[in-house]
Amino acid sequence: MAFNNLILRLTSEARPLLGDAPAVVEFGNQTFSIRGDSLARLRRFLKQNHITFSEEAISTIETRYGKGDLDRLTEAYFKAIGFSSYDAIDVNELHGSLIMDLNENLKARYGFD
Repeated sequence: MAFNNLILRLTSEARPLLGDAPAVVEFGNQTFSIRGDSLARLRRFLKQNHITFSEEAISTIETRYGKGDLDRLTEAYFKAIGFSSYDAIDVNELHGSLIMDLNENLKARYGFD
């Protein structure tokens, strides 16, 4: 699945509504896939709305994305805008996903709560 421009914008808008250090758990690993000047627009939006973020982390994401290094960029993005943790559950380890079968009880089978 792709973490695209729309999701980038929606998550940045939602961030201030979620309190201090929220966590993310996604079903399916997300490949960071943005277009154009999305990260520049993200910076402007975050600054204009006084949302705390790591400028250094956003710059690192921008550099890595430009080089085609997509591994764990979605996780890096969430942490850059103040999420305390990020996990993705999938059937493979792509982008650091936790391998779990969603047909199972995740707590009973994997100890995931």
